[in-house]
Amino acid sequence: MTQPNPLRTRRAARRRSPWPALALGAALLVGAYAGATAVFSGRAQTITQDFGRGLAAQVNSSGVATLSETGYRKGLTDSTQTLTLTLKETPSDSGRPLTLLITNHIRHGPLPGLRGVGQATVDTTFRFADAGMQAEYEKLFPGEKPAIHTLVGLAGSTESRVTVPQGQTTQEGQTVTWKALGGTVRVEGGRTSTDLGWPGLTSAGPEGKADFSGFRLAGTTQRSGPDDQLGTGDMAFTADRLSFSGEGQEVSLGGLKVASQTTRSGDFYDAALKYGVAEVKVAGTDLKNVQLDLGLRHLDRAALQRLLTVSREVQNGARAGATPDLTDAQTRELEAAGLALLRGSPKLTLDRLSVTEPGGEIVLTGEASAQRLAEQLAQGGAEDLRRMAAVPAALMGLLDLRLEGRAPRQAIEDLAALGGGAGDLTQTLEGLVGGGYVREAGGQLSTELKLTDGRLTLNGQALGE
Repeated sequence: MTQPNPLRTRRAARRRSPWPALALGAALLVGAYAGATAVFSGRAQTITQDFGRGLAAQVNSSGVATLSETGYRKGLTDSTQTLTLTLKETPSDSGRPLTLLITNHIRHGPLPGLRGVGQATVDTTFRFADAGMQAEYEKLFPGEKPAIHTLVGLAGSTESRVTVPQGQTTQEGQTVTWKALGGTVRVEGGRTSTDLGWPGLTSAGPEGKADFSGFRLAGTTQRSGPDDQLGTGDMAFTADRLSFSGEGQEVSLGGLKVASQTTRSGDFYDAALKYGVAEVKVAGTDLKNVQLDLGLRHLDRAALQRLLTVSREVQNGARAGATPDLTDAQTRELEAAGLALLRGSPKLTLDRLSVTEPGGEIVLTGEASAQRLAEQLAQGGAEDLRRMAAVPAALMGLLDLRLEGRAPRQAIEDLAALGGGAGDLTQTLEGLVGGGYVREAGGQLSTELKLTDGRLTLNGQALGE
């Protein structure tokens, strides 16, 4: 009997169809993908639920709204999370608090929905619980709806794209037209970065015309952990122009900016708030560089956290529209936190209050300090604080206040002329300069108001004595 040729047999084996091997490889790839998806499904649930809890903590601590997770349906390749947002003081058409139903449609990784590389994508949509409000919402956005698309990265970071389509509505002859809004919110660990832009809207009708343009909200916040309700960072809201016209009146604001910055040094916080308008035009008056900069310095971090925590508990426990009732424990906690804040020697600063008139710039700066009150309370307790608060004059005697002002005389008179009181002000200024309460040199006026040891002085001259 002829024996088969081993070499030929091996060559025949090599010529076998590749499809079984490819099928096996495909099965392995599908299995690996399914396994990875299952893993990412679990991780995506953890991330989205943790994010939801963190967001709920921030919303609930505001005292104006509540946010809670009302469901989570988990699947292999996709899941659904539902949240309920209720605005306490904003009624719906039915008179009940306005409630927004939020749905997160989650597709799991590692190639979630073939729309990116990551753990999951999340598409967020909204509905109003009130039928009447939902009907109005459908009229405003008959086609594409406002939505948020989020990619959950492999390391757990998130990048959310916010979109609100353009639209138009007319009510009682007033037509409002708005342009599309868009932007991103990135979350990586405790760091949140926001960059939202909106070209603006116009409103025109029998009541007049309004034009808002060039809105932007941008900034970053860094939190040390889920229990950190304050965080540090900066945020700025800007608008190119806001204008109103109607019934013979015109108002225009240009270069509007509202900014905040929070920094931390050891166990204390510093917060700065800045408000500015580059140009104000109203009733034929043109003001430039209207600016208000405030600072809250040396705020005890632990005390602030305690105040926010108790305040959140009180607000959450209050009935809608009702005045919150404090328990004895909450009262003691608030007193202890307030006492710790005062012992930290906080300071309120007026870094700048200014306006530019045709006649020049008017500038005020100053600060209020509780240093001596802090020293008085260093060894005392809440009872000492209550006793001082019962005697306002004694409490004021432990506060220090300083306010400095400078301006050209012409700028002061120009500002007073807006209210028709330029003549009276001129006489008042002459009296203040003559009495030594205000200094004048080369047309420039300056003075300093101080409150120390309960004694009030203006340019060193005692007042009220």
